[in-house]
Amino acid sequence: MCTSNKHALFYFISLATLIMVSQRWLGWRWLVTMYDVLDGSTDIADVHIHVIRAPDLVNLMRWLWST
Repeated sequence: MCTSNKHALFYFISLATLIMVSQRWLGWRWLVTMYDVLDGSTDIADVHIHVIRAPDLVNLMRWLWST
């Protein structure tokens, strides 16, 4: 797991791009909120993702995290 701020930013941008493309192409309707922990750390391990109303997306994310 990368811990540098540049890697965290790149990961965040890549994930946001995947979200936008998948929503446009596949028509998924869901809400993703990302936030940092209260200590202000920008380590990617501290970024939490909450997915609402998206069974297909949840399965996709589980597959992505498991690889």
